[in-house]
Amino acid sequence: MASLRFEQDKDPLDIAPYAFGFTGHVYDEYGQKPDPLITCVIRVLDDEATLEVDSYDVVGDYAVAILTGGTAGMTYTIDCLATFESGKVLNRSAKLKVKDL
Repeated sequence: MASLRFEQDKDPLDIAPYAFGFTGHVYDEYGQKPDPLITCVIRVLDDEATLEVDSYDVVGDYAVAILTGGTAGMTYTIDCLATFESGKVLNRSAKLKVKDL
């Protein structure tokens, strides 16, 4: 299960960006040669989720998703698979709570 959690809860009516940061991973293991983040895939892991990923993209050192919907009071798991220029692949997941109205 995800141990990370997005700091800000989402309103069910928001169409808003949520980001996974990879700043600590955009260099080789010696911290010298750049290894930029080049692609990502972001999805909601929960079955029958009303929270949806509208789109996702790489913005600098971040994998950013635009999220829509969600059921008030529910918590969802958002998964991010990030690929770097060197071929390194990192997977992260985080919980996102939708505000209770």
